[in-house]
Amino acid sequence: MGGAPAVGGPPRITLRNEFANIRLTLEHTRCGARLLVEDRETGAATYLDPIELAGLCLWPEERRAELLQIGIYAYDDTQEGADHARR
Repeated sequence: MGGAPAVGGPPRITLRNEFANIRLTLEHTRCGARLLVEDRETGAATYLDPIELAGLCLWPEERRAELLQIGIYAYDDTQEGADHARR
């Protein structure tokens, strides 16, 4: 699960399971701390600051599936997508 930071580097954590492989890196800037979130399979990355992380904590559990619309887990709930699924 974890990953030791490079000597003198920022703290890093690697989270991985059968669905995803993510690396979290805590970075400090002159404006404060932020979290670098990297998808190690696709190379996609984003920064989250404390207010964005607080917002995730308040995101309703029943809506979390909206955050999982990636890769093979994405779905199209439009009529066109529903018609395609029936073929």
